Amino acid sequence: MSKAPPSQVVVAPSTTRPVSPIMHGPLLEKTDPDKLVAPPRGFARFYAYAAICNLLLLAGSHVSYHRLPADPDLGLRVPELIASKGYPVESHFVTTMDGYVLNIFRIPHGAGNPGGNDSHRRPAVLLQHALQDSSFSWVSGEPYQSLGFVLADAGYDVWIGNNRGNQYSTNHSYMSTASADYWDFTWDEMASYDLPAVIDHMLKTTGSAKIGYVGHSQGSVQAFTGLSQNKTLADQVAVLVALGPAVFQTDVGGAWGYLSHFGLMRVMRWLGISSLMTNDGMYHRVASPMYRWLPGLASFCVDVVTGPSTHLNITRGPVLVDHVPSGSSMKNMAHWEQRINSERVQKFDYGSVAANLKHYGVPKPPQYNLSGLSVPIAVIYGGHDPLASYKDINRLMDELPEGLVFHVHQVPTYGHLDFVWATDSKELLQPHILAALSRYTF
Repeated sequence: MSKAPPSQVVVAPSTTRPVSPIMHGPLLEKTDPDKLVAPPRGFARFYAYAAICNLLLLAGSHVSYHRLPADPDLGLRVPELIASKGYPVESHFVTTMDGYVLNIFRIPHGAGNPGGNDSHRRPAVLLQHALQDSSFSWVSGEPYQSLGFVLADAGYDVWIGNNRGNQYSTNHSYMSTASADYWDFTWDEMASYDLPAVIDHMLKTTGSAKIGYVGHSQGSVQAFTGLSQNKTLADQVAVLVALGPAVFQTDVGGAWGYLSHFGLMRVMRWLGISSLMTNDGMYHRVASPMYRWLPGLASFCVDVVTGPSTHLNITRGPVLVDHVPSGSSMKNMAHWEQRINSERVQKFDYGSVAANLKHYGVPKPPQYNLSGLSVPIAVIYGGHDPLASYKDINRLMDELPEGLVFHVHQVPTYGHLDFVWATDSKELLQPHILAALSRYTF
């Protein structure tokens, strides 16, 4: 497939919202890593209780209402969604060293500053999404809820990434998504190729020397691994804010943790299935209608995978599931599964000594040396998150150089998706992110 044109699509901004200067202030109190809070007792029983409650909700849903009302944002792609909120948006294409063409988006300034014609350069921040996610989640809610809009209004130049293989980044310089070779990647390549290419493009476009980085789940994983193995790249990142960082997964709960022990993704890959949950699949044709008609059941399915949440707006559900999952390779899914079963942060295991020798020159896949990280880090995790538990956060803290993590905070009732979908992030999450970013100059 031919390379996408290196053009930009700029949508004229609205003049309805005032832009505010960068928000400064004292950093919120750091939590002692040795006193990280465990989830509440009985957390493991949540899924049984949630099943009963949601079945009751489902049974009663047709009594109180027949279906959720239609949402005007349903069907909008990310650039249209950003523009509909009154913000400027640019579409950029970035080609990696191995030929993948990534479509990333930029909100250069807030909604109340037409043209962004102020004289000062805005600090550039990259927002990187989770597994099976996309740039959508950073702009999925109202402007006061979603970090992409919040940072733009706070004075930042916001860049929103899309990793290879999701619905916005399916182009390649010479391969088609119909080829199994296109899908021969994991988060190893996202760390080694996608991340350097995107950051290099940001620096060249903005004239900045460094950027700030906010990663959710896989977005944190590729930062921890990519920055630990690439000193030049690490020197270009002023601060890393890790949300629900699923780096170690020795204590994973929920449906994903349970199924991973059976090697389901490895079996599916062995059967020749190269991708999962791409945007042209059956799921995306039925997910939104199902959520509108059966909100209790659909919400329960999300909770089983990503943890219980009391922070989501259920009426927004059809829009959320229209974008997520957003697609990835089966090899990437298998790599996540390997990390749970091996309890190591390492490169993809090809399954035999001979195959690993061929790819790495050693019998076992090399581990990432997180002790080599040098970028200041803020860690924010959820007390109800089965994919990044407090035990695994402790393990991560043990692996990092002493003094590198300057801020640790638990949001006690957050599940895994609350970091990007919660309606109350203004009170519970955003102050920690803004304080962490404003601590460093870039």
